[in-house]
Amino acid sequence: MNVSIENSLYPKGFKSAPIWRRVAAICYDFFLVLSLLIATGFVKVLLTAIATKFKFNIVSNINQQIFFIVLLLIIINFFCYFWIKSRQTLGMRSWNIYICNSDYSVISLKQAVIRCLVAIPALLFFGIGILWVLVDKKHRSWQDIASSTITCHKTKL
Repeated sequence: MNVSIENSLYPKGFKSAPIWRRVAAICYDFFLVLSLLIATGFVKVLLTAIATKFKFNIVSNINQQIFFIVLLLIIINFFCYFWIKSRQTLGMRSWNIYICNSDYSVISLKQAVIRCLVAIPALLFFGIGILWVLVDKKHRSWQDIASSTITCHKTKL
């Protein structure tokens, strides 16, 4: 019975991405996103130093909450851009896994944002949202379920 459920959910030539591939892609993407966040922090420090030198208090008093929101938007934009543009991030490309609809079409911006927002608690609660793949009959994570998308990888022909 699982085979028919999985075959109907995934496009021909694809199957559910195993959990180890998902975790490996998350690790790759973590370092890419971390480098973007470090670069953003560097720009903030640079702007603050310049503003302080010229006594331009508007930039030097950037609120920590605003900076946190900027960092969050960078993370969301990173994932949404790659998922919408090519169905995969750079980390996912290394492991040949894709985020798409069940007909292999590119996901919408709404689906991408939902995936990002659901990924936060899915990862923060000891990765239970990712480990859900092991429990779900259709091998879906919390992000897949919430956004009506699939995480698949191309099978060798």
